[in-house]
Parts: sequence; C-alpha cells; structure tokens
Amino acid sequence: MESLIQVLLAYGLFLAKTMTILIGIAVLLILAVRLRHGGHGGSEQLEITDLNQRYRALSSELKAFSLSKKAFKAYRKAEHKEEGPREGGTCRSQAALRHRVQRRHPGQRGRRAAGW
Repeated sequence: MESLIQVLLAYGLFLAKTMTILIGIAVLLILAVRLRHGGHGGSEQLEITDLNQRYRALSSELKAFSLSKKAFKAYRKAEHKEEGPREGGTCRSQAALRHRVQRRHPGQRGRRAAGW
C-alpha cells in the first residue's frame, strides 16, 4: 500500500512539473505573438477628428427648421461669404438641408412645435 502511495505521489509531482513547463511555454508563445503583432493591438493610437464641419452642418439644419425661407437664405448667403476663402465654399443649398431634415422627420414641414 505504501509503495502505491509513493507511485501516486511521484506521478502527481511529475504532472505538476509537466503542467508548469507547459504553462510557461504557452505564456512565452503568447508574449511572442503579441510582440510580433504590435504590442497592444494598436489601442494606444490617438485619433483626431475635426468636428467643426459636423457642428456647422447641424447648426445650419437647425436654422433651416427655425427660420423662415427668406431669413434662412439671408443667413446662408452671409455664411457663404464668411466661409468662402476659409473653407473653399462648401455650402449646401437650402433644399438639400430641408430634404435631410424631412427624411429624418417625415410629415413635418416648416417650423417645429414649441415643445421640441
């Protein structure tokens, strides 16, 4: 009986050593693969997005909804003169803006209800 316990202990010790070696090799392989593919997968890159154009478009859409056609046309004309040399005149027409707004909110034209 005592020799069976010694055999089982020796076998358990063998399994523990083998698992330790296999886990060490697996960790080394994982580290090598991560280093080869650029460290943390490129998660430490800084991305810069210019938000000016987006907010100008949102502002124009809101003004298209809230102003009358005549007032909005005057606003766009003044805005176009102001941004002409600066941005190369990227100006949308009033109809294109109204089309975008109507596509988002079908069935509502002109001014919004006072609650919105």
